[in-house]
Amino acid sequence: MFHFDVAGTGYNPYENVVGTSNAKNLVRFGTGALSPQELEGSSPVLWGGMVYVKGYYNKLYAFSATCLNQATTCQPLWTASAAGGVSDLAVSQGVVYVSNSDTTGLAAYDAFGSNTYCFGSPRTCNPKWIGTTKYNGTAAASPVVANGTIYFPGGGQNRTLYAFSAAAGSANCSVSSTGTKTCNPLWSAAVASDISTRPTVANHVIYVSAGKLYAFTDAYSNPTYCNGSPIKTCTPLWTSTTAAKDGEPAVGSGTVYTNSGNGILSAFSTAAGSSCSGAPPAKTCAPLWSTQIGWSYETPAIAGSVLYTKGVNSFLNAISSTGTRLWTTAQGATGQNSTPAVAHGVVYIGDSTGHLRAYNTTRTTACTGTIPTCPALFVSSQIAAKTSPIIANGVVYSVAANQVAAFHF
Repeated sequence: MFHFDVAGTGYNPYENVVGTSNAKNLVRFGTGALSPQELEGSSPVLWGGMVYVKGYYNKLYAFSATCLNQATTCQPLWTASAAGGVSDLAVSQGVVYVSNSDTTGLAAYDAFGSNTYCFGSPRTCNPKWIGTTKYNGTAAASPVVANGTIYFPGGGQNRTLYAFSAAAGSANCSVSSTGTKTCNPLWSAAVASDISTRPTVANHVIYVSAGKLYAFTDAYSNPTYCNGSPIKTCTPLWTSTTAAKDGEPAVGSGTVYTNSGNGILSAFSTAAGSSCSGAPPAKTCAPLWSTQIGWSYETPAIAGSVLYTKGVNSFLNAISSTGTRLWTTAQGATGQNSTPAVAHGVVYIGDSTGHLRAYNTTRTTACTGTIPTCPALFVSSQIAAKTSPIIANGVVYSVAANQVAAFHF
């Protein structure tokens, strides 16, 4: 799923092929063709030998990873309808979850493109089931799947977080006379502002940025926080005293990190202890610390005790867990819709011109200045990364210029 895991860390701890010694040798191999009008899409997701991408204009694509890893142009194995806009998708237990259309917010597709749901040539798929939300299509939303539940923001001006059962759409579902399975959420929760990014989940708490940071429990049977039937309405465990928007939260080592959209990166304790006051649903928590990084729409990545995040004028910054800037890059090192991905000592990101870049995660002798400015280990010769790249099994996948691309040795 987007940013690797449900906590939104952006860190793949299993990658051990591409590292600081050989990232400079990356070469673009195969590409997967999106429709000409797409321009860009979601961050790619790798699952079960397939690479999934949602385009900007109402389409979901499934490509063979084997084809992309060869020096060839690949056509999608199957496509399906999806909502417009730059939103991401999640794949779990053989099901692809994606924002679907302006009228039905969530759709669940068979990840393998089976004959039960797919037909024709080129192959087109219908959803296994759809989730009903009061969806606003002006800004598509991104789902996350954790502990058997799909958490899905309504998108646009909906200002609601929804939770659906991932158990084959069995809970709160009905089948129409036409055979379409439609599912209602298990619970929903209202927030004060638009939700334009994916929630994150850690230790059975759901965090979402919606003007401020909200923390909800996944124990929706607890009457302290959730009531009503059959769809429960839930209130938060706590909310932040400061702004949090324009980037999903990232959770690591007992801390939640959020970008405010106005240039402030803040850190909150997941324990919600001494920095908080009041009682739920009016409990509010102050940040452990905040630091000025400059305007940023995106999500920080966490690797060990270091955060990697965008800042003003498209700089990439490495920041300690106490808010100290460790190193930075030259201007233009990051693009508007690209977030960092970290693996095996390397941080990857798309730059302001759409090229894929790779940096050493730590300061080296090549870095200069009081706050060290560090050069890239690798910059692709092609426009290849308008959105967030991913790295797995020695391959970097990225999306730009109507295509998904694979880089390896």
